[in-house]
Amino acid sequence: MAHNLTGHCIMLGGRKTLQAIANTHNMHYTIDTTKVSELLRKARKAGCYISDHGAEHDEWTNPKTGGKDRIPRHQTKELGVGIAKSIMKNLGLK
Repeated sequence: MAHNLTGHCIMLGGRKTLQAIANTHNMHYTIDTTKVSELLRKARKAGCYISDHGAEHDEWTNPKTGGKDRIPRHQTKELGVGIAKSIMKNLGLK
């Protein structure tokens, strides 16, 4: 049986802690993630562009909606689904 322990990740100290808890209780766990590269692909397809460069994040703007949000620069990095949904909402993406 798989359990989604995503909500506890921040409270308990991250993936290693979740793995330890799952192992202790003979559980499998899943953490839903979205790759930054997927998010950037959707943003580009919608016509979004980089409006500002930061140290680790770029600010992306959707010219159709005026929405803006910062997206990490490392495309192989994975974001939690909630963060990805929030960025997509702020940029006016579906």
